[in-house]
Formats: sequence, C-alpha cells, structure tokens
Amino acid sequence: MSAALTPAADLAWTRELPRRVPEFLARLEGPNGFYRYSLTGDLHGPEVRWGLGNTVFAVKSLASLGKLAGLPPERRAELARFILSFRRDDGLLSDPLVVRKSGLRNKLLCLRTGDFSNFFNGRVRSAETRQALLSLALLGHAAPEPAENLPASPEAALAWLESLDWTRPWAAGSHFSPLLYFYYLKPGAGAALAAAVEWARRGQREDGAWGRGALSAREKLNGAMKVLTGLTVAGAGAAPMPERLVDLCLASGHEGDACDQLNAAYVLRHAAAAAPAYRAAETAAWAAARLDGLRRYYHPRHGGFSFHPGRANTHYYGARLSRGLAEPDVHGTSLLLWGVSLLAPLAGADCGLREVPA
Repeated sequence: MSAALTPAADLAWTRELPRRVPEFLARLEGPNGFYRYSLTGDLHGPEVRWGLGNTVFAVKSLASLGKLAGLPPERRAELARFILSFRRDDGLLSDPLVVRKSGLRNKLLCLRTGDFSNFFNGRVRSAETRQALLSLALLGHAAPEPAENLPASPEAALAWLESLDWTRPWAAGSHFSPLLYFYYLKPGAGAALAAAVEWARRGQREDGAWGRGALSAREKLNGAMKVLTGLTVAGAGAAPMPERLVDLCLASGHEGDACDQLNAAYVLRHAAAAAPAYRAAETAAWAAARLDGLRRYYHPRHGGFSFHPGRANTHYYGARLSRGLAEPDVHGTSLLLWGVSLLAPLAGADCGLREVPA
C-alpha cells in the first residue's frame, strides 16, 4: 500500500459504519438481552444458558458507534441484567457453556505448551470478567467489586507478577491486564495498584517492549498490547517510552493475522498519542494501509464484520459456537470496529467511531 493513500477517497466505506452496523446488531438480538454470535450459523440458541461474550461484544460495538447512550433506560438495564446473570459465587462472570466446551481443548494446550495457568480455565474466566465489567461500566451500571482472590499487599502483587512467565509476554500480559483493572475497581487496593504500575514501568525493555529473553516482533507487540491495556484502563497515564513503541510498530510491517495487526494498532495508537510528532507521516501511512486491509472482513450486504475474511468465527476461547458460514459475527464486528476506531484517527479518516476500553 502506497504512503500516498488518501483516506478521504479510499476509506470512505468506514463512514457508513455508524449507520449499517446497528442494523446488523439488531438482527442478532434475542430475548432478555441475549445476542446471537453469528447471523445464521450458531450451534446454540437462547434456550441454552450462554451468550455472555455475545452481549458484551454488542454493548462495546454500540458504545463505539455512539449508539449506547441513546438506548432506552429499560433496554440498558436489560442488557446489564443479562450480563450480571453470569456472575458466579466467587464474583467472576463466566459463560458456563464456553467453559464446558473449551475445557478439554485448553487442558491439551496447557500440556503442549507447559503453561498451566489456564488449566482450569482461570485465564478465560478472568478475561471474561474484565470484559463484562467494562461493558457494565459502558452501560452506566455500577460494576460489582471483583471478588477474585487478588494479591492483597504491594509485596504480594510484585511477587505474583514476578512469578508469571515473561518469556511469553502475551500470556503473562493476559494476567497483568485484568489484575490492574480489578485493583482499580477494588476499594483499598490503591497501594497494590501503584506497585504493579511502577513494576511495569521499571520492567520495560530498551526497545519499548515487555518480556524476557529473545522475543520475536510479534511477541513484543502482542505483549505490549496486553500491558498497555492494563495501564490504560487503570488510569496509569500515557504510554511509557512511546517513541520506542512507535518504532516497534512501524518495523512490524504487515505480518501476522488480524489479531496481531490490531494489537499493533492499539500499541501504535497509544504510543502516537504520547508522542504525536514522532514519525507522524509514517504512522499515518501505516495506519491507512492497515485500515484499508480491514475492508476484507466487512460484509456490506449485512453491515457487520466477520472474525475471518469472508466467514464467521467458529470458536470462542476454544469453544466451538458456530458453523463458520460466509457471514458476519458479533465477535468480529466488535473487534474490527475497535480496530477502525484505533486506526482512523491516525490515518486522518473521520468515521464517527470512538475507542472503547480494550
């Protein structure tokens, strides 16, 4: 993609998203706050207790589109009730169908990688809880205090962070990010939160990444995304060492799948916000090229995005939920809208979206 790409001409399709995506989401609506995962290919209906992630994705999409605040109060309350219906006795919010259907696959993955942190789906439950609480906040609903057994003192927080495997920064960051958000929500956890933030700032490498040992560019960017989401959602200020993070992103080219590219987009968006004049023209061209590439996931006939180019996703956290038909899905729609909201300001395209918390 040439650096001469003109967003106003080539990225005009993004301006129809605030009108078309709500139409798609309305077609996914079910009873009592439930949303289908895909348009027609779901393996389960609303009669089964599931769909936490689906409704979370829909809420985040509507918030990005600026449509959430305009919903009737009773509809917002219905969506919040549906999300809260998945709260467990330990305070976590988790989809029982996803946990049940992903259990064996996740255990086999743990055995293959030697990382047993998700052997009992703990990482899945933590990630789902974080996203659910963020969505409740978007709905204007007071998020319940997370009851997860957090390391209580600053010393315990640091010991816990050090115990993570930072030779795999994406996996370690997947624990770091929820921890900071849970500290942020928990009364009396300010000292532990401050210690975790300072630990992350001290642990940043000279190249801007987080992690230990020899890391690929993909590992550096994906890990940086996880750490930055934790710092951002906890209100820890601007991205640290932003120029080095910009360098990491621009050096990455266009390698990796859509998730890799969107992780890089998140890092670049927040790094560029902290250092707006640094390599600004290169940043704009990089973002415009990535934004143009997202069009492969858009289904103009339906108004939504799919997780894969041309077809819906089949699995969510390792659980098979859809047949993966040639249609959009709520997961891809939320993810790709988020990507557009990150990239459009960098590329100079005005599409009326706002970034929601990751």
